[in-house]
Amino acid sequence: MDAVAEQSQQRPAAAAKGRRVLIALPGLHGVVRGAETALEAIGRELSRLGDEVTLIGSGYARSAEPYRFVHAGCIGRKWFKYFPSLPYVRTAYGYEELTFAPNLWRRYLPDEYDVTVTCGFPYCNRVLRRKGTRRRPVHVFVTQNGDHMAQATQRDYRAMALIRPFFCPEPVIGGGWDCRRRGRSR
Repeated sequence: MDAVAEQSQQRPAAAAKGRRVLIALPGLHGVVRGAETALEAIGRELSRLGDEVTLIGSGYARSAEPYRFVHAGCIGRKWFKYFPSLPYVRTAYGYEELTFAPNLWRRYLPDEYDVTVTCGFPYCNRVLRRKGTRRRPVHVFVTQNGDHMAQATQRDYRAMALIRPFFCPEPVIGGGWDCRRRGRSR
């Protein structure tokens, strides 16, 4: 199914004044693991509070969910179990996200959202930070590792020095006080 057909799917009822929120991660509706479960719960609660929420992931829509779901396929992480660890794809999760990003790019229309949310780095993060025809939505990067990706100095992150401004998240959720202090000093 192409992006236009997917975007025109019926949206669940939401308050007219609610925010338009997009949550994207490769495993949404496809696997049950920590980040996916947490982001699906956030989407569910935001929908119930009146926001218009869309999730994009590699799984398939569930009729009982209060938000809209858009399928964007990828090659699952299990397929990459024995692939080499390289900069930007150090784990099977990185490879999975790399194969998800082009499909997310095709289905994501920045002008349709006020806020985007992901914990995928660097590929989902970069796709969601692209500008639409009018503006770029506010982007929230959710992490359990603080602002490690934005502040790290390991070799594979040093290689990102020139492009780091494009990858650094605006708001970072879950980083603790040190992360907030560093974020304010930027």
